[in-house]
Amino acid sequence: MRFIVIILFVFTCAFAFAQSGCADATSEYIDIDDIATIYKDVSGTTTIDSILADKVSFSKIKSHTNYGLSWSAYWMKFCILNPTNEAISKQLAFESTTMDSIAIYETIDGVISNKILIGEGTDFNARNCKNIRPVHNLLLKPHQSYTYYVRGKSYGQPVNMTAKFLSPTSYEKWNYIKLFFTGACYGIVFIILLLNLSFFITTSETLYVNFTLQVFCSWLCIIYFDGYIHKYIFPSNLYWSNQSIAIFMSLTFVFSNLSVGEYFNLKTLAPLEYKVNKLLTIVILVLLAISFWHPYGFFTYISCMIVVTSMVAALLYRSIVIVKKQGFNTYFYGMIATVNLIVFGSMYQLFIAGLVPDVFITQHAMHLAVVGQALFMALAVNDKFKYIKDENNKYQERLVMALNEYAQNLTINIENERQRLANDLHDSLGQNLLSVRNQILLIKKRKQVAPEVNEQLDVLSQAISGTLEEVRTISYNLRPPILNTLGLTAAINSLVENIRATTDLNVVLDFTHNIDGLIKKDLEINVYRILQECFNNVIKHANASTVNLSITKTDHIYFVFKDNGTGFDEPSSIKGQGLLGIKERIALLGGNINIDSQISKGTSIVFSLPIFQSQNQ
Repeated sequence: MRFIVIILFVFTCAFAFAQSGCADATSEYIDIDDIATIYKDVSGTTTIDSILADKVSFSKIKSHTNYGLSWSAYWMKFCILNPTNEAISKQLAFESTTMDSIAIYETIDGVISNKILIGEGTDFNARNCKNIRPVHNLLLKPHQSYTYYVRGKSYGQPVNMTAKFLSPTSYEKWNYIKLFFTGACYGIVFIILLLNLSFFITTSETLYVNFTLQVFCSWLCIIYFDGYIHKYIFPSNLYWSNQSIAIFMSLTFVFSNLSVGEYFNLKTLAPLEYKVNKLLTIVILVLLAISFWHPYGFFTYISCMIVVTSMVAALLYRSIVIVKKQGFNTYFYGMIATVNLIVFGSMYQLFIAGLVPDVFITQHAMHLAVVGQALFMALAVNDKFKYIKDENNKYQERLVMALNEYAQNLTINIENERQRLANDLHDSLGQNLLSVRNQILLIKKRKQVAPEVNEQLDVLSQAISGTLEEVRTISYNLRPPILNTLGLTAAINSLVENIRATTDLNVVLDFTHNIDGLIKKDLEINVYRILQECFNNVIKHANASTVNLSITKTDHIYFVFKDNGTGFDEPSSIKGQGLLGIKERIALLGGNINIDSQISKGTSIVFSLPIFQSQNQ
């Protein structure tokens, strides 16, 4: 997916570069720069009447008609001749969507025949051609020569007189190319917004909120430069049409500073840059407040933002270099996003300043800066999301390992304590009871004991013998000594023989392999306890007559324990303490278990345990 998105962005950039050289000087497609002369009206007071009276001097264009931030008015003059016998329809199309005032004067033999106003300061609904860019339809009569005077004026804002003289076919191509490019940019931004919304729903982290708001405000910036704000939101309000870009651009940098600071953890990894970043955010908000004072405050805002945004981009690049040295892992796409922002952002600033001509790549550098940064920062955020997820998985794995180790140690300690208790019962209490019984027997051998006392001694002797047998049984159950002396195989066989001897169960044992040494010595007791618990469950709850126990060895040790008892309802019974204990011990041994039980059809417990490789080797 990453690869596809990057290829799409590279294709978009290549498309923009390819369109930079698409103009040609034919009747179908004429750059006005090639046929026009220019007059700069510094005071902005020159009228069309004084121009028609030849009171001003037009000169040939030296480089291009993108003049940048200016308080001057610019006049452009060019002539068109229709040498044919038929009327010709043409479109005069301007590249800039943001010039305040564009006035077109059409003259024939020095007399004004038509006047058209199509700048941003004019009501959009009054345009005879409802294009987002200023376009005017011209109808050239047969064998008629026309001279056009075009006046462009913006109050301290960019003045860009770049225009095309197009046939209907060329106009459609010119228009569709721009719409296709902007549509691709909007599509990428829309996908990024959806992805970040899904990330926020998944993680609830504010990083995705700030980044989403940054992308959204960036998108509002490019739709302003594409002319949609003027067309749909403020078609007849020049003040708010202009002011909207100041609001959108300021919010873009505010949310960008927040999301970047949080993403790269600048507060911890680059504290100085973090403070400077906050200071620049305050400066941007102060400039935004100043921008509401038109026209001088707005001019100050635009001029200063060119400097401030360059500082923000440079600071961002420095911050990434610093956090990289601090060991920040997911910096790669953030670095690409920053380089993209610096390259295309600088290109657009040069375009706004009038230092580069209006060609497709410079005109849409803002699109490439916004889309590129949003795209690569989205990949960066996604990388960080995956990195955090992987780290969480590793942490969970370590936690599970620690819990397993803790459970294993706990089980070993419990078994050790059981063995100590078994030894104490056998060696201390058992020996004491045996000693008491022997003393009773010695007393009975004395002939001076009365018959009634002798009977009482018989009762006491029998009680002590029973207690002694119980102590031995408890001691054996606490820790079967056969497990330590003869091994797991003998202990399992002994368990089965004991069940056969003490119950009515018919135990069918299929156990031909020796499994001693295949499980860690200190964990063998768990296997014994699992089988012991299985038999206890059958005796207490199953009402079974037969149990089949099969133990085989391949790459694992497989245990199959089946009974013909009453069975149980798995969802309600699987949480029983006995079954939970079995599952916990099997998990402790690294094995797998499957329990299958049906009412009146018995129960099957199948589990497998891995072979202890180092012991096997």
